[in-house]
This record gives sequence, C-alpha cells and structure tokens, in this order.
Amino acid sequence: QELCRVLFDALGRSSKGLEEEIDRLYAGKAVHYIRTREMHAGRVYEGRREDKFLDLQVPIQGCETLDQALSAMTQPEVLEGDNKWLCEDLGERVDALKGVEFEELPKILCLQLIRFVFDLATMRRKKLTEALAVPSEADFGKLLGRGDKPIMYKLTAICLHAGTAHGGHYHAYICDLATGQWRDANDSTVSVLEGNDLSVSHTA
Repeated sequence: QELCRVLFDALGRSSKGLEEEIDRLYAGKAVHYIRTREMHAGRVYEGRREDKFLDLQVPIQGCETLDQALSAMTQPEVLEGDNKWLCEDLGERVDALKGVEFEELPKILCLQLIRFVFDLATMRRKKLTEALAVPSEADFGKLLGRGDKPIMYKLTAICLHAGTAHGGHYHAYICDLATGQWRDANDSTVSVLEGNDLSVSHTA
C-alpha cells in the first residue's frame, strides 16, 4: 500500500494526464463530519470536510468479516460529557456525532485492512493475527446509503504480510481476469494456487 501510494504520487507529478487517469480509476470521495446529536432552534448544525481517497483504510480489530468492519467504520462516534463538541455557530458545547460518509466510490476500490495497531496494555505496536472473512464479490452500495442499488466489486488481488509488527515480507495473490486462475507473486517467483485456495494465515 505504501509503495502504491508513492508510485501514484510520482506518476501524478510526472504527468497531468496520468494524474487524471489515476483519479478516474482509483479516486473516491469521503466526507468527515461532526453534527449536533439533536436539533437546535429547528436545525442540525454540522461541520464537514471532504477528502479524496485512493485507498480505503478499514479498521478490523474485533471484527470477523469485512462486512462487520465496514459497518463499524461508518458507525458514528458519540461526543458527549467531557468530550462534547464546541459548535462555533451555537457558541457552546453540545452532544454530537462524529463520523465518515461516502459520496463516491472508485472504479477500482483498494482496501487497506488495518492489522497494525498500538497496544495500550504493552505500549507497543502489534499486528492483529485474527482471520477476517473477505468475500470474492461484495456489494458496497450501503457505503453510499444505497441499500436498494447494489454496487458490486469483485476481488482481484490481495497483498499479504508475513511477519510481525516490526518486520516481515510482502507477497501478493493476483487473479488472471481472463481465466479466473489465481497466482502467488512472491518476489521473482510466481506460482499457481492449486484449486484457487485463497485461505490465508496471518499468524506468521
């Protein structure tokens, strides 16, 4: 993911046409918001910030499936008590909801599953090794609030990390779209996955 971002940045700087093509294929739009939990004087007050994203970073801690992780990611945080939001328009601190919504999804959707987290118990970075079920096809329409209009994506590549939070090795599973055959690209070695077995262990 980091190498992909560096590559996209370099290509975008080298050519306006390449930058536009990368955005056409990979760019989506997210809206980060804070809004009052209740109406004040007949209206909801809100602060919004639009962001372009080329990959969607998905926290997965405590989740067993990708669907659970996406639902948790879009669940708003409640700001209340000592953590109330200072609404400048109202001139006071109020209960609020803080979260993210999505306005556009790209043609090619890259998901980064957040497996590296900070452990407050040990005060160290650690890698989450629990399995996460990811379907071969998934409907992301609910991210845009379009539950009645499916937006289907097909899994075509997986970047894998073997190791710990402090070091390791990356390789990738890649699908040949013409044949449906999956291959494991590991440095200079590319091998066919027998039976297209995509089960992955993250305990290494």
